[in-house]
Amino acid sequence: SAGGSIPTATIDTRRRSGAIWLVPIMALLIVGFFVAREWWMRGPRIVVSIPRATGIEAGRTRVFSRGVPIGTVERVRLDDDLVHPVIDVQLERWASAFGREGAHFWVVTPSINFHGVSGLETLASGPVLEARPGSLTAASVERFVALAHAPSDASGVPGLRLLLTSPRLGSIRVGSPVTYRDLEVGEVIETELASDSR
Repeated sequence: SAGGSIPTATIDTRRRSGAIWLVPIMALLIVGFFVAREWWMRGPRIVVSIPRATGIEAGRTRVFSRGVPIGTVERVRLDDDLVHPVIDVQLERWASAFGREGAHFWVVTPSINFHGVSGLETLASGPVLEARPGSLTAASVERFVALAHAPSDASGVPGLRLLLTSPRLGSIRVGSPVTYRDLEVGEVIETELASDSR
């Protein structure tokens, strides 16, 4: 009737409040899963002293071994004496052998020699670090000094290695061909002074 009272609706918020809390709890569980997964996959953190840091960027420059990524540069800075560039590298968990004694690191950049252009893949990505693992039974090491250039046997090509001496280096450079009767039979892989610096 017109004079009757209008009924008032009641709202039960018990179920709704429970559903509201369910969303952030699920979000926290998902975030926690990814954080734990990231922590589990992280390997050792090492410090590598390099000749120059030109083109190396934290979070972008990768570390490779035979084309397989094994870590990422996380920080680029100078050493405590403010003389040499050093980089902090976070290795993958499975790549812990690269944080052991005997491991070697060197910077790969584009270069031109008698055999053509090497490191061409770094033109777009910038310099990368190449690495060689230490022994799995060796002691863990936190600090490394990068090689000035790739090791002489980094290519993995088998052959006979010879050590020659000469009074002058002349025009011989790393990559210079070694020929026999006008046929190329090898190349110069390293040049250095003798132990008596003569």
